[in-house]
Amino acid sequence: MGVSFLDRFWDRAQYEVGGETVLAARWHHRLHSSDVDCFMDENTFRSTYERKRGLITEALRELETSGRLIVRHHSSRMLIIEFADLGEMSLVSGSNLTPTQVTSECEASAGIRLESTAEILAKKLAFRVLEGRRKQRDFFDLIVASRCDPLAFQTAMNVLAEAERDEIAEILRVQLECATLEMGEIKEPYHPRVAEKTWELAANLFEGKGIDLPPIPERSSVRERDDDFGLEL
Repeated sequence: MGVSFLDRFWDRAQYEVGGETVLAARWHHRLHSSDVDCFMDENTFRSTYERKRGLITEALRELETSGRLIVRHHSSRMLIIEFADLGEMSLVSGSNLTPTQVTSECEASAGIRLESTAEILAKKLAFRVLEGRRKQRDFFDLIVASRCDPLAFQTAMNVLAEAERDEIAEILRVQLECATLEMGEIKEPYHPRVAEKTWELAANLFEGKGIDLPPIPERSSVRERDDDFGLEL
């Protein structure tokens, strides 16, 4: 339903699917969520939004009136829609944080391009970790990334200034010593012990130390998977 809604205003070639759902589908290191994050060039989004804002508002109102939509937010930078029984889909505009990386990976059922791992991790660091909205699953993904795709991990880490990396490491260490970090919820982690040690392993990573992880399930192409990891939205 979510993709069908976007089809009314944008071409599927104009945006990419990213976020933790894509990482989980690539590595099978944890169960993905039903939330789907999509990203688009800022100028492309803004151009369509300015021309079709009224139509977008009307279409959202129709979904809300029918009871299929419970949350909607839209502006010249983003569109967020949450369905009553399917989860949330967001379309956010902006520039890439990492050097442009062309990927031929597509989601199987919808044929939408997938964002590069480096860009997904960079957005996670810049817009979640640095802004104080960090969750256990964010660090769990970063830990697994350091093993599954070390080049992408390092590319994403380079988005942070050295002082920012040191600050995050210090926050983790202080909170570990004070036992104030919440465990949160990581659905079906590939190894429960890794999930339990998320914060300590993350602190080591941000301090530039090596970490030892149990074997991670073999990576498979999302194109070859049978499920569509949430794009039934």
